[in-house]
Amino acid sequence: MSCSGFEKYQLGEWSEGLFHSHMETCAECRQAFENDQELMLRARALRIEIHAPGLWRRIESNLKKIVPPKRAADNYRWIPRAAAALIFAVSLGLVFHYHSKPVDTGLLTDSALKRVEAQEKAY
Repeated sequence: MSCSGFEKYQLGEWSEGLFHSHMETCAECRQAFENDQELMLRARALRIEIHAPGLWRRIESNLKKIVPPKRAADNYRWIPRAAAALIFAVSLGLVFHYHSKPVDTGLLTDSALKRVEAQEKAY
């Protein structure tokens, strides 16, 4: 086959419209497309019933051999991570809580001190 149009169409390099317009002029691609359609039609019509008793039981048994069972300890691996995240969140919250309010030192503020001094002078 010297033309690669059908291959480009199959690989998605050509759109359906481009390929169909190319097929109008290329007998090789038209024949390849018809052969492909015939093959797909016959493949869809082919139905073979396979009687395999216990197939799924054997598959499951083989998978159990391949995949190790989950340990009970694996179910609780998230607890230390959650505890660490909780401690971090609480600590961060406390830091923001205590740094967001001014600390009461028991001393007068500047405006209160000025009022007291003004009262003393007036007295």
